[in-house]
Amino acid sequence: MPNIHTSTSSGSSRVYSFRPIRSPTISFEVKADANVNLCLSPISSENPHQQFEIFLAGWNGAESAIRRNKSDDVHRTKTPGIVSGNLFRGFWITVEPHAIKVGRKGEGSPFLMHSDPFGTFNFNFYGYCTSYKTTGQWIFNDDDIGLPSPVPPYYPPIPPVPPTPPVTLPAVKWVQCSNLAMCPAPVQVANGHNLPYVAAAFHNGALLPGSLSPVQPNICSVSWGGQVYQKADFFLLSNPGGADFVWQSASFGSAPIGALQGGYTESGERLYVGRFRQGGVYVGGKVSIPYQNPGLHSRFEIKVHPSHSVCYAPYGGREVRNSTYEVLCLKSVPLSLLGL
Repeated sequence: MPNIHTSTSSGSSRVYSFRPIRSPTISFEVKADANVNLCLSPISSENPHQQFEIFLAGWNGAESAIRRNKSDDVHRTKTPGIVSGNLFRGFWITVEPHAIKVGRKGEGSPFLMHSDPFGTFNFNFYGYCTSYKTTGQWIFNDDDIGLPSPVPPYYPPIPPVPPTPPVTLPAVKWVQCSNLAMCPAPVQVANGHNLPYVAAAFHNGALLPGSLSPVQPNICSVSWGGQVYQKADFFLLSNPGGADFVWQSASFGSAPIGALQGGYTESGERLYVGRFRQGGVYVGGKVSIPYQNPGLHSRFEIKVHPSHSVCYAPYGGREVRNSTYEVLCLKSVPLSLLGL
């Protein structure tokens, strides 16, 4: 008989019971009506700035999500009926160096995923609880210390995601920050005074190239799903080595050779930094290429969306688009930075 662990309602505060992580994949079964919560942490207690939470059947049982910093839902999706108060339902959580994936028992594809090409996940403990008047029963596979690990198709392994650093040259790098003053030599969307800077931020499982205005030096603007979002945690493109950038003309979803990658959609499409003129000024946006990796952004978030054959950008409180645009490309790097 497996060990059955019981969790009582912890209300809205989510009080976790912690267990050590013994393998890259955490597999478990749970029986609960809703509000099933897990936490990944480097220590055996909550550490908000270094932990991630996984919510199953939250929001009245209708949705599941991965949350960072106790407040930022980096991936949220509708999952009605995913848990049951009468039957045990199985799940797995896989932690990779740059990705967290959550799936159902017997399924190889995750229904929740968050990836971070700029950082490395390092968790030593996971916690579990139920909340909002819900009681749960749990069975953890790692209770069976002496048994071999399950083999496919019980908990099928997940193919690793190839590393996707957007820029690796010594002259150019992404700087994680919360204010423009923290980034040396930030890259602008266009040359001039008080023009926005190329930025990127996470939203709903995607890494979105966006932009940061010097008027609001602690807010990155990105667009997703036709709306504009403002992020307090973001990345800025830094060019301390003086690499030579150029904006290359493109259209209908294409990206020139040398285009910088700085983001990706929730389905894995590459996002590149793009721009076009709107209302007499340059607006930054995003261009994406199917099934590839990160591209950069600019002021009113600009994304070149190759699969949509346009470049998107926020302007005047709404998302605008253009099938003719320019993409930020790396033209040359000083020889001194290459050791020549």
